[in-house]
Amino acid sequence: MTEPEFKFSRDWAAARFACGIDVHKRQLAATIFARDDAGLEFKKHNVFRNDQVGLEDLWRFAAKYRPAGFAIEATGVYHHALADFLAARQQDCGWTFEVIMANPADARGVPGRQKYDRIDAETIARLYAQCH
Repeated sequence: MTEPEFKFSRDWAAARFACGIDVHKRQLAATIFARDDAGLEFKKHNVFRNDQVGLEDLWRFAAKYRPAGFAIEATGVYHHALADFLAARQQDCGWTFEVIMANPADARGVPGRQKYDRIDAETIARLYAQCH
C-alpha cells in the first residue's frame, strides 16, 4: 500500500493575506483570507460594530496579519468612515496595503444560497486575493 504524499504548508507568516469587509449600518463583517502554494486556505472571521470602537477592534484583528489589501463592499454611505479610517492607518502602520471598494453586486454570496455577511466578507477577500 502506497502512502499518500504529504505536503507541508508554507509558513503562514510569509503568506499574502487579504481582508474582505461586508459593511452595514451598525456592523462590519470581516474575513482574513490567504491560500498557500499547496492550496491550503487560511480563513479568520469576526464581526465588529460600525463605530470608532469597532474600527479600532477591526484594526487590531486585521493588523496582526498585515494584509496586502482591504477590500470593502461599498454600501450606501456606511463604508465612508471605514475607508477614511484605513486611509489614515496607511500613513503609520509600518507596511503597505491598498484599500479598494467592491461593487456590492460582485460581492454577493453564492447564487441560490441564503445571504450571510460572513460569506459575503469571505467572497470579497477571495476576489481580492485572486486579483492581486
